[in-house]
Amino acid sequence: MDVDSNRKPHIVQCVLRRLLQHTVKHRPSLLERVYPVSTQLATRMLDAGYKFLSQYGRWCPVQLMKGMVSPPQAPLYPAVYRQHVVYLSSAQARDEFTAQPLAYLQQTPPAHLVPVRLAIVGPPKSGKSTIARKFSQEFGLLRLSIGGAMRRILDTQPKSELAKNLSEHLHQGLTAPDELAVQALELALMDSRAQSRGWILDGYPVTKKQIELLTKRKIIPVRVVELQVEPREIMVRGGKDRNSEDRVLPVHDSAKILAMRTVEWQRQAVPVREWYQKEHSNWVEVSGERSKWWTWRRVTQEAQQSVTCIQQYLYNIETGTHIKSLAPV
Repeated sequence: MDVDSNRKPHIVQCVLRRLLQHTVKHRPSLLERVYPVSTQLATRMLDAGYKFLSQYGRWCPVQLMKGMVSPPQAPLYPAVYRQHVVYLSSAQARDEFTAQPLAYLQQTPPAHLVPVRLAIVGPPKSGKSTIARKFSQEFGLLRLSIGGAMRRILDTQPKSELAKNLSEHLHQGLTAPDELAVQALELALMDSRAQSRGWILDGYPVTKKQIELLTKRKIIPVRVVELQVEPREIMVRGGKDRNSEDRVLPVHDSAKILAMRTVEWQRQAVPVREWYQKEHSNWVEVSGERSKWWTWRRVTQEAQQSVTCIQQYLYNIETGTHIKSLAPV
């Protein structure tokens, strides 16, 4: 490290501060060493007992500090630190962990894996499906619309009584009753990914009857996020979608139909909103007119907060903290 001391003192001081900034910031981990390894080598070392899995398991300590709500999906980026194998979610996360491992290993590991359970509702063209798809990609959640749940049953269980009843209505050109739709949704949510990582409902429920059927089958989202968009903005987005070059098949989204769908949503949303606010206090309103990155970040914060609260509650139950607070010794 060379510094020209012939320059003015304040300039020399500024240069030294800039050069030493990285060393000072990572001073506690200055002598620590982290060695990146391949997934195959990490598995072999764990199987042979040469190294041990860290206290974070498959959780990424870097993402965990940022409020990650579920373990990262494959591929993982393992690294060896002392006698442990630590799994990171990305190459960038591994570089951050390598720079200051002690900063990330001082946090409390998650004691409970809490599946994410969300519902995204809102008027047409509000961005519900975009948010739901991104949750599925980023966190591995099972994304389900009510139509997707019924198609799932028809494809995977075509000989079941439920599939036969659904086919009977659909072949006649009728809408499937809510009772059958919710039953299909319940079966679809038995998927292992929904049970371990969680699920997100895309555009459902939208009526009071649907809520009653879901509640009867114990399908209660931890957070119901409403994306709020003004009718004027909805019409603008609809016009852009109709003129999009990526559009392949015709869709029934003319200006008149879009206006009717918007009015119907505004009429049905009031009792749904009031019910969730009164019974579970889990209704969250998020602006859908801002950038998609802002909306995504805001919805992610709500999901993270819900999981954190449940994890803290389970930890308090396990350790008896809530009892001590009620009856201090």
